[in-house]
Amino acid sequence: MLIRLMMLEDYGIKKVSRDIAATFAGLNSQSAAFRILFMTLLDDGMIDISMGMVRLTEAGKSFVNVPSSTDANEALHRLQQIATMGNQVIAPHSDAIVARLYDGQEHSKKALAEACGYKNIDSRGFKSVLITLKKIGLLDVDPYVVKLKNCAFPFGPLTP
Repeated sequence: MLIRLMMLEDYGIKKVSRDIAATFAGLNSQSAAFRILFMTLLDDGMIDISMGMVRLTEAGKSFVNVPSSTDANEALHRLQQIATMGNQVIAPHSDAIVARLYDGQEHSKKALAEACGYKNIDSRGFKSVLITLKKIGLLDVDPYVVKLKNCAFPFGPLTP
């Protein structure tokens, strides 16, 4: 969870909801395991919570010690990790989704799903990646089109 929170800082996202923090930990926000982890990190000063939003503290950043991305390729790789919370089983083609979106252009949901190996836009893995990116504030979504927000490109989009 701490590593994912640190990675989000590359994209200017300093706070996430408790639910997103739980997802980063691979847990349900209502579970006893998450409550214990959350309280431990809070008590140890690694995270802080304000108005329901979780942020990494300076102590947490020092503990994690993940350097910032240094170029667009590294930023893309980190975004691919964030998109699935590190769980490739949920979305086996998730790297392809993020890589295609990383050109900074609008994409038809249908064309994107097909190009990435999904049968349709309602495929669980496809929807999971889009929902995650939208929840953390990196994706604009409408019923037919998706586009990564400008904050997703700390070094600019990759061009073919």
